[in-house]
This record gives sequence, C-alpha cells and structure tokens, in this order.
Amino acid sequence: MNGEDTSIHALKKKPSAHTSTRREEYVPRKYNSQRNSKCGKCGRDHRRNEQCPAEGKKCTKCLKMNHFAAMCKTKQNKSRDFRNKKNIHTISESDSSSDGEFYVGTIDAPIHTIDNTWYETLKINNQAIRFQLDTGAKCNVISTKTFSKLNLDVIKTKPDISIKSYSGHSIKPRYAVNIPCTYKGQTCDVKFYIVDIDSTSVLGGKACADFELIKRLFTIQTDDNQIIESNQTNPIPEDIRKNYADIFKGIGCIPGEYSIQIDSTVQPVVHAPRKIPIAIKDKVKDELQRIEQNESCRRYFPFEWK
Repeated sequence: MNGEDTSIHALKKKPSAHTSTRREEYVPRKYNSQRNSKCGKCGRDHRRNEQCPAEGKKCTKCLKMNHFAAMCKTKQNKSRDFRNKKNIHTISESDSSSDGEFYVGTIDAPIHTIDNTWYETLKINNQAIRFQLDTGAKCNVISTKTFSKLNLDVIKTKPDISIKSYSGHSIKPRYAVNIPCTYKGQTCDVKFYIVDIDSTSVLGGKACADFELIKRLFTIQTDDNQIIESNQTNPIPEDIRKNYADIFKGIGCIPGEYSIQIDSTVQPVVHAPRKIPIAIKDKVKDELQRIEQNESCRRYFPFEWK
C-alpha cells in the first residue's frame, strides 16, 4: 500500500442520461383547416376557414369587437364598474357614434377635491339642488334618487338615447322630463335625463348659457402683450363700418411706404428659405402668383443690408 500511486491524472465524466448524440429532424405540424376546433372568439366548434359568428359583434363585457362576452379575457374590475361611479364628470354627444347616443365620463375623486367654483345651486319646486356645471355636456342629468325627492308631477317620456361612459360602460336613461328651474329670479324649462345611478346632478352647456352661468369671451392680444376682452362677436361698431366701408372691403396693398427703423449695431443674419414638399410645390407657386396678381403682396429680391 505504501508504494501505490494514489494521484489522479484524469477524470472522465459519465454521459448524462438527458444527453443524446442522436439528432432528430424537426417536422412542422400540419394543421387541417377542415378539422373542427373550439374557437377562442365565440366558444363554438367550427372550421378554421369558416367565418366566426363573433366576427363584427361587440362584447357586452369590455365593449370591444370580434368576440363574445363568454370568451372575453378582460378581468372584471369592480372599482371601474359604471354602477359604482358616484360622480358624473362630463356628458357629450359623440359625432362618430350613432344617432341618439351620449357619452358620460366619470371620476373617482371625492367631492371635496373638486373645485367648488364649477358648482351652482338652482331651485326646483322650491327645493335647492346643487348642480355641477359642465360646458362640454350636451344634455342634463339627474339621478332617480334626486328626482324622487322633488315630488314633481310632470310628463315623462321614454328617451331613445343611450348614455355611455368613456370607459365603455353603457346606461339607458329611465325617462326624460322638462323641469322648470329657477336661478336668481330667472326661470327656464330644462330637459333632464333621469338615470338609475347615485350621481351628482349635471347641468349642460346650453342650460348654463340660458341661465347666464357662463359667458363666452373673445380675446385680442396687442403688440405690447395687453389682452383686450370682448363678449361681442363683432367688436367693431356698425357706424364705423358704415362710415369707413372702403377700409373693410376688398384686398390689396395699402398705399404709401413704411420706413422700418433698424439698429445699425445689430449683426445681420441670413435665414434660408423654408423647403417646400414636392407634393405641394406647384400649389404654393400658383397661390403666390395669385396673391401677387391681386396685389396682396409684392415680390422682392434679396438686397444688401444697410
């Protein structure tokens, strides 16, 4: 034993059972288009080359296209359920939607975080009702709970519209009513849509204008950055337009020359002309020729800076 060499000169690893020197050729699986399989859009068995019944249909769960609610992969979020919304933020009519459809945007923020300047109190049947002013809304909304407290004997009509939230949830108003509302001694008949949700009452843009709760302003900014406000669509008096009619008619250059004062100490800078896309180059050229012929502008060539 004493003369035996105990050193290890080499270590050979035994091949693993998972390692194989055999190579297999990959053969892609061929799908049979004639075989029936369960569709992930409609949940039914039909051939792959057949049109799916869910094609072109809207899911009632997520309101997306081309699948049924039973096969919808969207998880239901209770916090975004339209029935749990407490405040209606905006109501507007969508131009791209079908006739008689309104959109409602909702907010989750508590009432105390909203700017109170956009709320106003109106009297209905001698009761004070607080409304949120929404200039972008195309209709007015009151909840069923608020309407029942008013004890009004009014004619109710079944509206042919639907109200949707911007998150996609839809609600059908129970009925529409015309209610006399009073604000600062002024009474107007306002059309309201009654909805089955506990929401803040909303006053749309037209009703806000009728009660003079909002005013449209036109602003003019002068050269010295002063802003002149005017609530008139035509700020120029009619007598001035009549006495100086020649100024407000026709186009062209004003006679005379104007001398531009230039600071001689300023270093001149050359700005290259803006490049015009080839697709509209001919149109721009024709337009420049037209306004030059009308004497709306004159063509000038570069000259030396003096």
